Amino acid sequence: MKILLPIILTISLFSPTLLAKDKVDCSDEEQLGRNTVDQCFKQSDAELNKVYKYLINGYKGKAEHQDLLRKAQRAWITTRDAHCTLVGRNVAVSAGVAIAVCELKMTQHRTKELQELLDMGKD
Repeated sequence: MKILLPIILTISLFSPTLLAKDKVDCSDEEQLGRNTVDQCFKQSDAELNKVYKYLINGYKGKAEHQDLLRKAQRAWITTRDAHCTLVGRNVAVSAGVAIAVCELKMTQHRTKELQELLDMGKD
């Protein structure tokens, strides 16, 4: 027990630095492997959700606008998933990575589209 306590304390002190991930350049496809693409997708998906929520909240009192945005987003998700699955089936090796990269790129593009809608409403 006397030996375990110092080891546990040492691990707990240094674990944040051991577990910290280097910043990934999500625009560099050459750098994207399975772990990095998942990290980039999570970041991109969080950004997409943030912009989407701003848009939905910006359309308060405009039920038709909110409904159209929801329908468009659901249709986009269906399209993204089907398209990226098809991409994965056309790749001989690393289909999982190909699908993840496809989802990442489409999510980044969709975020830009939603950001443009958000910016239009600010004028």
